[in-house]
Amino acid sequence: MGAICHHRPARVKVGLCMRMPQKHHQKIITAAEVGDFVFCAKAWHLKRGGAKPQNPRLDPGIAFHEEHRDRLMRGELLRGAGVICAVIALIVFIYLILTK
Repeated sequence: MGAICHHRPARVKVGLCMRMPQKHHQKIITAAEVGDFVFCAKAWHLKRGGAKPQNPRLDPGIAFHEEHRDRLMRGELLRGAGVICAVIALIVFIYLILTK
């Protein structure tokens, strides 16, 4: 599985963002990033370089988003397991029909 893109670039489809090489991905500026830059260019630059903000007021939001990400990942795993179970059930059904 490729890298997950956590934002939607302005004029790029999400599917392209997920497959985009890192060197090209860094050249895309989102509308949210423009707002961040206008608010504080230094903070935008640090965030763009991978620095994490050190503000305790962000902790509840970070915890919420991490929990949400975990729920989404569990959902994807369950969906995959469901597809596998459906395929196995279909194979068993076809086998039972053909062996009568």
